[in-house]
Amino acid sequence: MDMADNSLQMKPGDVFVTLDDSELGKGKTPMKKELYLMTEAGRKDLEGSALLYAKGLRLGAVLPRCEDIEQIFQPLELRGHELAEYRQASCVFRKNPDPDDNFYQVETGGTGTVWIKNSGQRSLRFQTADGLLYRVCAGSVQPLAPNNRLARTEPPRVLLDVDRDGGPLDIRIRAVHILDGGSWHRGDVYLYCGDYTDSYHLRVQYQDDCLGVFEAYSKYFMGRPALDVLDVDSYGPAQWYVRNLDSAALKILWAGKNPSEVPADQRVYPLGNLAYPTYLEQEVPLP
Repeated sequence: MDMADNSLQMKPGDVFVTLDDSELGKGKTPMKKELYLMTEAGRKDLEGSALLYAKGLRLGAVLPRCEDIEQIFQPLELRGHELAEYRQASCVFRKNPDPDDNFYQVETGGTGTVWIKNSGQRSLRFQTADGLLYRVCAGSVQPLAPNNRLARTEPPRVLLDVDRDGGPLDIRIRAVHILDGGSWHRGDVYLYCGDYTDSYHLRVQYQDDCLGVFEAYSKYFMGRPALDVLDVDSYGPAQWYVRNLDSAALKILWAGKNPSEVPADQRVYPLGNLAYPTYLEQEVPLP
């Protein structure tokens, strides 16, 4: 879809945002120069802002402030048109600070539709205030609109096969299965050094998406054969399930919650609520 087509399809009040997160984590903002508000008279350029703070990354696109001295000192009731245009152009995104994460929440999107141009090298995921999810592939332009079936997506179902060993490095997660498009696909686990001598950090990933981060404790040093759920919330909505393929129960740790165990019965349990066993409800067979 070329830029001429975008201009014809955009309506007054729509906001166009260009993102490229190829250098995220290197001090570069993913928000690029091609930012504008569509008005009745045509495009109005926007200014981009970025703030990296303890809880995450915030991105904003706003109209430049009025610099007309006479207009600045006018009473607010006489500046209604100007203030309405500011509200139209207010667009704020939020994501966690992890550079491997490609999930953005749209906190505010003005009064029209937010259009995303992804000029980066991987697909980006977005969740708007109404809870709907979208994927914008690398090199494409998509409106975050409910009727855009091309970009709309659903929260993934993630099934973790676990055991006490999980492989030669004792990482607990033996396999990752992702329900995508009505069929199961294999995900990946990437291993890094953990916080402790006897632990590993594990990233669960599927294609361009990092879905969550875990920590696995080894039994070889301090006798803690457990899997710690570090973060599966800020990486986008997903339905998490776990299945223990071992002959003994595996302990699951979760910050702020009591430890729980995955029984060694090869049944599928919801990760966040192991007290209530359930099978996956789906029309396709389990992997």
